[in-house]
Amino acid sequence: MAKTFELVREGKPIPRYLDHAKYRVALFSYEDPDETGLGEVIARLLGRELVIANSDLSFGVIRFGRLGSADTRDVGDYFEQVELLANAQRATLTVWGTIRAIGEELAIESYLQIPANVASTYLRARFRLPDAMGRGTLIGRLGSDRMLLQRLVLSKEAVNQLLTGAEVLTHARSQPDADARALGATDGSWSVLDKKSRPGWVLLRKGNARGWVPMRTGCEDSCASILEVGAFLGSLVRYMDWKVLDFERAARQIPKFTPGLSSAVREFVDQAQTLDQFAMYGDRAMSNQLDRWAAAAPGPGGVAPSFGAGSFNLDLIVKVAGLADRSFVRTRTPYDEQRFDPRRIREITVRAAQALQDDPLNVELLGNLGLLYRYLGDREKAQLAGKLLLEAQRSSRDNVLIRITP
Repeated sequence: MAKTFELVREGKPIPRYLDHAKYRVALFSYEDPDETGLGEVIARLLGRELVIANSDLSFGVIRFGRLGSADTRDVGDYFEQVELLANAQRATLTVWGTIRAIGEELAIESYLQIPANVASTYLRARFRLPDAMGRGTLIGRLGSDRMLLQRLVLSKEAVNQLLTGAEVLTHARSQPDADARALGATDGSWSVLDKKSRPGWVLLRKGNARGWVPMRTGCEDSCASILEVGAFLGSLVRYMDWKVLDFERAARQIPKFTPGLSSAVREFVDQAQTLDQFAMYGDRAMSNQLDRWAAAAPGPGGVAPSFGAGSFNLDLIVKVAGLADRSFVRTRTPYDEQRFDPRRIREITVRAAQALQDDPLNVELLGNLGLLYRYLGDREKAQLAGKLLLEAQRSSRDNVLIRITP
């Protein structure tokens, strides 16, 4: 790590690791200012889980150890170093986290970053409007570029349980037997040789070293909660892979939300399911999902659901696309000559603009509203949406308040 930051100081390029792999996850030891030792333990556990889950893909985990030490502060704080290294690696996904003491307990937060180019390839929805409506493209994306995956608050007892379970899962043995000779710790830099011949065990390899680790035995409660993060990440990579190769299979392999994960993950899974089912079955098949979003508990502003405007932006795209289907069935007019019912378009924009109040810097939704306002001839609102879009692109989500009146 010291050599890497020396290259940064000298303005030299950082070498890319595992460049042969199609999918590369940059996995960082969690920030651990209280020096609990859990930062490395959790990263090792997640790395192991990712490698096992995606052993049949062109996949690799790039492991970075502890960051933010005194001798690297001139490069930036923990998060700045994460961003610098992840960008240099051009990783498919970046996973990092923080550990903070809260009295006698520890709060553990796990985060996922998805680069814009990856989201554009695998996690974005597009719908082109007809030429007669201006030909613009409505755009939506699943989730956000930075997502809280999980927040755990653990007692001392739960921390000890996590440490014990992690040691069982990450320490290799000479045979697939809990009493066999211990060989040492494994992590995401090991590869899978065999996970079928001995039920409940996986054979890993690194160089000439080989060792068996249990799949899940011995990892319970707090340890199992951490594995929920690994399971989601592993399934996300597989979902992305199938989105390119086999759309219908991807729709059947949407990452699963489990109760130990955050509301942001729930939103992501809901959105993926909605878009994939819409693409396969049309907008009418999605009416129940869209109604559930509409009835969800409001966020702080009292308008949009607590998971923000992203889902309402996808709602907008699905509903406009549904108008296209019905317009063609009714008129048989060539697509680029169609003009969708302005009354229905206005209803859609009102609902979306209301949702924007609780997520005022949603770039995709602002852009889509601008396109639809221009079609409706509402120049004032179209100009306002364009102005706010520029502000949103420049500003952080925390320091600008934007309002569009429906």
